[in-house]
Amino acid sequence: MTQMTPSYSSEYGSAARSSRVGVRRRELQGLQQLHPLDPAFGAPEFVLLDAHASHIFVDAKKGATIFAGNAPPHSIERWDRPRFATIYERGFVYGTGAMDWNWEKVKRESLAHSDLEDPLVAQFEGDHLLYVMRFSTEHPPLRRYNVYSRDLSAGEKARGPRDWEVIIDIDTPVPTIVPAIDANGRAVLIVNEDEPRLIVLGRDRAPDSKKPAREAERALPRERFYAISTPLGSIALLSAQLTKDADDLTGGTPLHRDMASQWRTRVRVLSERGADQWQAEVPFEVLEPAIDGGDGAIYLVGNGVARAEGGHITWSAPSRKRMRATAFATGELALAVGSELRIVGRDGTILQTFKTPNQEPILTPPALAADGRVYVATHSALLVAN
Repeated sequence: MTQMTPSYSSEYGSAARSSRVGVRRRELQGLQQLHPLDPAFGAPEFVLLDAHASHIFVDAKKGATIFAGNAPPHSIERWDRPRFATIYERGFVYGTGAMDWNWEKVKRESLAHSDLEDPLVAQFEGDHLLYVMRFSTEHPPLRRYNVYSRDLSAGEKARGPRDWEVIIDIDTPVPTIVPAIDANGRAVLIVNEDEPRLIVLGRDRAPDSKKPAREAERALPRERFYAISTPLGSIALLSAQLTKDADDLTGGTPLHRDMASQWRTRVRVLSERGADQWQAEVPFEVLEPAIDGGDGAIYLVGNGVARAEGGHITWSAPSRKRMRATAFATGELALAVGSELRIVGRDGTILQTFKTPNQEPILTPPALAADGRVYVATHSALLVAN
């Protein structure tokens, strides 16, 4: 099964902002090596930055490394569990906890309380922590999803308006939930069961309740939803669309690399309240959550790239090489394709192209610093375009 690329996630480009970073594009001069990477950690998967790239976080299959100026790199081996990362003002959230830049936990609240719990997505803002957790066992097969909201500045027994917990009730024996957190701090969830549904949980507890208001809850079409993002003012859902022959061959299971010719991906764009706005399809496998292109447009990136707006595909280009992308505030794309880093205009024009020094393929979505520099990683090195 093909793995989804994690959205580029930091204070300046977060899952809430759907891989669109508050940085303006500038002309770049070249792509060069910044640091070698430890081959023992395997292939890198994403790069995160703070605003001025004074701390650079590189996550790989078997470990993660922090680079800070001229200081020696600080590494840690990873654990074999699903993980995500996001930058906040004093460090980062990674896997099961909030850390400072020295890998020390900075809050008493851990995201996971046992080996049976896997945090799926989180937002750490000031002293508030919001996260979605999956609890699962093999014998008997059980899967449950909890959404937690915690004010970490409060005492053990104090409960503010943003202290709450929700267990998602699901009838399907082995359900899946695809979560996101939007720019307003709401948990947005696709519940994949026989009749898929969308749930949007508000930030605060509802009056006279221990739980938040459900600001939206609606049935969704019976499709295979596998990714969700929240471009400003909307919710974008991705579903796999296979031909009948491909459906027969795979048993209806999406995300098979060898079925690319049979693939279509559908994006459904909803309002913040879950009302239908528009939908569109592209003839390739999309492997990142939809990227906010600004002014109501989105980018779809994976085994191709396309820009969609108002239900229309304004331009599209399939690719035999896996693509990874991050959008600038002005709507251009930093696009990694094989060994090339491309800067692509809103109309699809390639504005600049840079090749990696040793022709190695780029394996991470581009990460953007506040001054417009672009960071990517190959198997052997962290690179910067400046």
